[in-house]
Amino acid sequence: MTTAHRLVGAVLAVGAAVWGYGLLFPSPEDEIRRQLDALAEAASVAPGATNLERLARAARLGRFVTEDVVIDLGGRLGAARGRQAVIGVAARAPVGADGVAFQFLDERIVLAGDAVSATVTLTVRGTGVNLATGDEWVDAIALDMRWRDVDGAWLVAAVTAVELIRRRERR
Repeated sequence: MTTAHRLVGAVLAVGAAVWGYGLLFPSPEDEIRRQLDALAEAASVAPGATNLERLARAARLGRFVTEDVVIDLGGRLGAARGRQAVIGVAARAPVGADGVAFQFLDERIVLAGDAVSATVTLTVRGTGVNLATGDEWVDAIALDMRWRDVDGAWLVAAVTAVELIRRRERR
C-alpha cells in the first residue's frame, strides 16, 4: 500500500469518526435545529386533515414548549401563557381544507454561556388558503425565541414577534 493510499484511508477514517461523533453527541445548536424542523412539521396541517388530526397536532405542539412558555405575537392576538394555552390556541386556529404549511428560515442560534439556554432569531413562513376568498396566501414574520434545555430536551420558553415582513395574497 502506498503512502497516498494510507493518507487517504486515514483522512476517511478521521472524517467518519467526526461524523459518527456528531450523530451520537450532537451540539446544542444541532439539537435546536432538529427541534425546529419537528416543530414546523407539527405546526403544519395537511390538506384534508380531520378535526381529530388537528387536535392531535395541537397536542403535539405542547411537547415543544416549556410549561411556563410565553408566546407574544403582538397585535390583537395578545399573549399565550403556558403550555395548555398554546395547545388551546392551536386547537382553535382556523385552517382551510387545503391546510397550512410552516417553514423556519434564516435561523440564527446563539447559545448562552450557561449552555442550557439559547436565543434563536428566525423567520417563520406560512402558506395556506384564505377561508373567506379561497385565495392562496403567503405570510412571514420574524421571531425572537428563547430556548431552554429541560432534562435533556431543548424546549421553547418564550417567543416574541419582531416585525411583520410581508403578506401577499396570490391567485
